[in-house]
Amino acid sequence: MKRFMLVIAFLAMWVLISAQSAMALGTVEIWATVNPNWNNSWDKDSLTGTALYTIGVIYPKSECGANYFQVTFEDDIFKSVGNVESGTAGLISPPDWELNYKNVNGYQYQVAEVALGVDDVLLPGEMPPVSFWVDYALHSPDQYNLVSGPEWYWDQHGPWQQAVSAFLDTPPFAIGGGITHHTPEPATMLLLGSGLIGLGWLGRRKIKKD
Repeated sequence: MKRFMLVIAFLAMWVLISAQSAMALGTVEIWATVNPNWNNSWDKDSLTGTALYTIGVIYPKSECGANYFQVTFEDDIFKSVGNVESGTAGLISPPDWELNYKNVNGYQYQVAEVALGVDDVLLPGEMPPVSFWVDYALHSPDQYNLVSGPEWYWDQHGPWQQAVSAFLDTPPFAIGGGITHHTPEPATMLLLGSGLIGLGWLGRRKIKKD
């Protein structure tokens, strides 16, 4: 995965530098989350679900915005990935962007979903962020939550951590990337919130007794 990202970054840099007479590239700092159980879609029997991806540009850390984001799905983990043409993927925001399916032949035969803004650049801190959903199927039930193991490779070394590339392909030109972070499911957040409220209540009672 890292090797693939380096190859993509090198090719992008080479093309842009050649076209712009060695113009220096800026950097895009991003944040990205994934909810693999969007709308309670995960089915452990069929190993299918719908994942919601949300990507933004960090303010004020990022030097530039981006008009191109790519989320990578590795074929040794994902048995299939949805696409807009078949109605198994869709863009939520921004409304004037496009979502495309891309088959990347090469390292680990990865596939990708590409969010493209063309002339519209997502600026640092701009809302709404890029958001889209994708239907997927996994090869193994363990891969839903499991970290990388010897039998297969989740190369970012964590559950639901996928590579995300970011580009600005218009002047001043920029490149960047990061990984997705697994967002807690609503039930988990409810339990956490209830626990915190309970701790607060117990602490308040103790203070009153003292």
